[in-house]
Amino acid sequence: MRKGGEMTDHTIVEAIQPLLRCGLVANDVNGELLVLDTDANQVIRVTCGDASVDDIVASLAAHGLLTDTDHTAGDHPTSDVEQHTISRRRILQGAAAAGVVSVAVMALPTAAMAASPLAPAGVTATAGPGSVTIDWTALANTSYELFYGLSSADPSTYTAFPGGPFTNSPVTVTGLTVGTSYSFFVEGTTTGDVPRQSDTVTATPTAVATGGTVTTITDGGITYRVHTFTTDGDFVLNTDIDVEYLVVGAGGSGATPGNDATAWGMGGGGGGGVRTGTFTGLAAATYPVAVGGVTAAPAVVTAGSTLDLRDNGAQGNNGDPSRINNIEAAGGGGGGRWLTVGSAGGSGGGGGGRATAAGGAGDTPATTPAQGNNGGAARSSTTAGTSAGGGGGGAGQAGSSANSEGTAGRGGNGRASTITGSTVTYGGGGGGGARSSLVGVTQGAGGTGGGGAGRNNAIGDSGTDGLGGGGGGCGGGDTSANRQGGSGGSGVVIVRYIG
Repeated sequence: MRKGGEMTDHTIVEAIQPLLRCGLVANDVNGELLVLDTDANQVIRVTCGDASVDDIVASLAAHGLLTDTDHTAGDHPTSDVEQHTISRRRILQGAAAAGVVSVAVMALPTAAMAASPLAPAGVTATAGPGSVTIDWTALANTSYELFYGLSSADPSTYTAFPGGPFTNSPVTVTGLTVGTSYSFFVEGTTTGDVPRQSDTVTATPTAVATGGTVTTITDGGITYRVHTFTTDGDFVLNTDIDVEYLVVGAGGSGATPGNDATAWGMGGGGGGGVRTGTFTGLAAATYPVAVGGVTAAPAVVTAGSTLDLRDNGAQGNNGDPSRINNIEAAGGGGGGRWLTVGSAGGSGGGGGGRATAAGGAGDTPATTPAQGNNGGAARSSTTAGTSAGGGGGGAGQAGSSANSEGTAGRGGNGRASTITGSTVTYGGGGGGGARSSLVGVTQGAGGTGGGGAGRNNAIGDSGTDGLGGGGGGCGGGDTSANRQGGSGGSGVVIVRYIG
């Protein structure tokens, strides 16, 4: 550029370098070549008259500035002249001294934009959800590569964003870590010219979504953001994206036996329904999340209760459903009281003794794939004074039925998921309770996935909160004041997405 009426070395460098590097010749019409300066609002006019590049090279050689081994006529370098042994500064000084070229600066005309690349101008970075959008002023006949990396890293280590070279902007860089500062630069190239690098810009990606307890995990080499809801809340999604989900209803409670000494074994509660899948291209919006809470078991039956309660006990309570968007997982069915079928639910509750009372139906309401399984049936024992309740169904397996030897049914196992990055089982059924005035009867174990075990003359074990486990049933056999079914465990809603 010209400053104070004098030609600067910078101007000469920018003017002559493309001629020597690319083999360009003077314009056939007016003997002029327009070369863009690195400054976006300048263009350099190089006047060569009738001289060709070979003439320029020969003139330089005649002044002792080039040798045959450095650069000969008809053999023009196609890469930066700095690759050659003679310095760029000596070549340019010699060219000016020889009067081969003259240089002037003029305003940048639109037509000159296609002549040679500038360092990309107008580069901006706009943070988005898990992404940053880079924009710049694109020139015709110029391709661009976009480089990015952590702001704390050396720019020489930055990575080229896949998909380049680009001919237009903007370009959105995705898959970035929320809350981490990234830096970017753009490199522009025209055929035969060296790349020109822009200034560096910086931005920090914003949150893709909010709500629940947020963690970052790596699963299979992919980074995910995981949102876990153990209570009601809102999942606020700030961009359209694929979202995986796990929805688990609350477990049903075990049944509570009557207060009479002849009360029988009660059924275990069914595990909460378990639903998994992916919302494809879920739209940015606010999605209410409902989580089924702890399912309380029926209260201890007191001596002053009605004859029906004293003899037959109280049916277990169904768990509440959990939901997000259009996906709902039903709560587990309550365990059956004496001679009563277990309640239907995500997984059914176990049937209550005596005689043979069926387990409750699972997968109610029906879903595809099924969200749970049936509970097991109760059974009277061949041994006088004993009976046992069926196990509650689990999300992955039906509850087992009691046998004639006085052994209560085991809760069905739940269903495993790796959405949190670890394998966790959800929706196990509660074990049935066994009643006996004798020794040697066996209580039903809880199913894997949070199911509570059944008990005899004691409160059934509670299902595990956050797993949707069913509560254990309780067996009768005396008038103890602490005979009660186990409570059902609360449900959970978990979502995750790449980022």
